[in-house]
Amino acid sequence: MAQRSGWIVDTEAYSGPEDRAAHSYGNRRTKKTEVMFGPPGYAYTYVMHTHCLMNVVSGEIGHPEAILIRALEPRSGLDLMYQRRGKVKKELELTNGPGKLTKSLGIVKEDYGRGMFEFHFL
Repeated sequence: MAQRSGWIVDTEAYSGPEDRAAHSYGNRRTKKTEVMFGPPGYAYTYVMHTHCLMNVVSGEIGHPEAILIRALEPRSGLDLMYQRRGKVKKELELTNGPGKLTKSLGIVKEDYGRGMFEFHFL
């Protein structure tokens, strides 16, 4: 399988318990948010409006912060990205949104808790 890669060009930070937009607002600790309370560098995946989204845990242990990867500029594996995305014609439209990005790269909800070092996108 072809390697898939790209340059991250858009992110959104969630600063944890004080951030009303964060899933961990108010130190909300659930099965869904548990990974955010652990060490940084792990995937927090979840489904929103039928799309899988991926955050990277960024806070220290016990400080549930994460960064949503919103978009990337595709660099390699474009054939597979086009195949996964269907009727997309423009290269930048493959990954110019958090749901498009995960679909193009093959990231799924089951990647929850995977270390970022485990993603090779092969």
